Amino acid sequence: MSDLHRNAVLATFDSDRLDRLLPHIQVDFSPIGHVAQRAGNPLRHIHFPLDSVYSVLAESEHGAGVEVGTVGSEGLVGIAGHLGAHNSRQTVVCWCAGDTAYVPVAEFLRATTEGGPWHDAIDRFTDYLLIQTAQNVLCISQHSVRARLARWLLAAHDRYDCQQFSSTQESLSQMLGVQRPTISDTAARMQREGLITYRRGNIEIVDRAGLRQIACECYRVVDQALTAVRDAGRPN
Repeated sequence: MSDLHRNAVLATFDSDRLDRLLPHIQVDFSPIGHVAQRAGNPLRHIHFPLDSVYSVLAESEHGAGVEVGTVGSEGLVGIAGHLGAHNSRQTVVCWCAGDTAYVPVAEFLRATTEGGPWHDAIDRFTDYLLIQTAQNVLCISQHSVRARLARWLLAAHDRYDCQQFSSTQESLSQMLGVQRPTISDTAARMQREGLITYRRGNIEIVDRAGLRQIACECYRVVDQALTAVRDAGRPN
């Protein structure tokens, strides 16, 4: 049960309510690339990242996608199910491997029909998702790929809490909504400038302060929103 408390929403459940959910909760390791939900498919489970991180992708009918948000241990994957939707509205893919708890939508709704602190946690997370989505729209239309990549690398560093992590050019191009050659050229320039090293999908941040200088203001806005969500969920 203590492991489940790594997720900020599940941590708001009192022991009696969590005990009622336990028979329906499963915890699995989510590898990079695992698809938790696909747009248009039935929404059967709500996922609670424990130390995994998921990317929420908006996709065209031809399969082209762009990242509109990320979900980690501060929230849940499948907020549409909580709001009454039957099908997933976005495709959600794991980009930071780790453990994820999941529970059938019906069982989660049954356990949360009464008011409680979990509703406040879900509302805070929903607001955070809306901030991410709005900021991503602004970012894509107004900022350079270089500034956006710097922002993404900083956010990924914050999530992983380490200097080095893995991400392919294909996944980066999908998340940023640009072509792979553009990512390759931009990453190569950053490497020449001594900001990162990038070899075979392994990215190491060498100069975080330098990345902060070239990242767009969207990093600060979303980071402040995430900090507010996390701080609000901590016990006084």
